[in-house]
Amino acid sequence: MIALVALMLAGVASASRPATHTEMYWMSSAPIYTGIGSFEEWARLSTRDGHYAIYYAKRCGGGVARCGSHRHPTDAYLLRRNRLTSRAWAGSLAAEAQLRPAVRPEIVRLCHIAPKSVRQELLTGYCKNT
Repeated sequence: MIALVALMLAGVASASRPATHTEMYWMSSAPIYTGIGSFEEWARLSTRDGHYAIYYAKRCGGGVARCGSHRHPTDAYLLRRNRLTSRAWAGSLAAEAQLRPAVRPEIVRLCHIAPKSVRQELLTGYCKNT
């Protein structure tokens, strides 16, 4: 019984959901610039506040990272839409940060812009010490 409650609480703590194909299409039309090269891209949407999402990019090749997994992103983009439609993700960039190698001022700015509930849900590993 205790293990079941612990699993339920863990699920509530990370209640974000992956972006759908349509949402990724509209998010990619936000002014997100990853640079030249090959990237793995994915996004997670907040289920606590549907206006927010985090769009991740991971540079591939050149010995930087192994593509194919949604772990250890190199860049993060905080998106905030005004309306709760997929199309509203276009042009919704609120902040961006380079995570690896870490550019601390960018990460701090990203964490300060996101509401506390969104930080706890989407940015827990990055906003602990901000």
